[in-house]
Amino acid sequence: VGFTVILISLYVGFYYNVIISWALFYLFSSFTNELPWVHCNNTWNSPNCSDWADNSSIGDIYKATPAQEYFDRAVLHIQDSNGIDDLGRPRWQLTSCLAVVIILLYFSLWKGVKTSGKVVWITATMPYVVLTVLLLRGVTLPGAIDGIKAYLSVDFLRLCDAKVSSDRSAGGYKGD
Repeated sequence: VGFTVILISLYVGFYYNVIISWALFYLFSSFTNELPWVHCNNTWNSPNCSDWADNSSIGDIYKATPAQEYFDRAVLHIQDSNGIDDLGRPRWQLTSCLAVVIILLYFSLWKGVKTSGKVVWITATMPYVVLTVLLLRGVTLPGAIDGIKAYLSVDFLRLCDAKVSSDRSAGGYKGD
């Protein structure tokens, strides 16, 4: 049981470090004039790519958003794979992001319990700082007050209407 717990912890650690390296890759990719996952006019996009504004047939299951195609085709290069048994060669960009994450993890755990208290100061407070900045930014956007009013004005009688529930679950809810 002890070895199994260690093995599971190892797998979970690898899993989360890879996800953090993807986030770091996105962070580095966002330092451009135009974000690469906004439009369909990139080299990695397929003919199935459809911008939100141009998407007239929402029911088409073969359409993909630019953000989805950026992750699948530009980050992971899924189009170059023949299946799960063919992962392809490691990409140097993702490998270097994973190396940075592992180095940061190593230095945050380097001295053990003595420095973990200092690391917790950063890791525990940083999400609140980021959420506060995003809240302030969101409130200052045009139309934010209308969205807040629509969010806070709940019509509880509409909850009894079965059509509202069926529209939302089918993905066809357009709002009133």
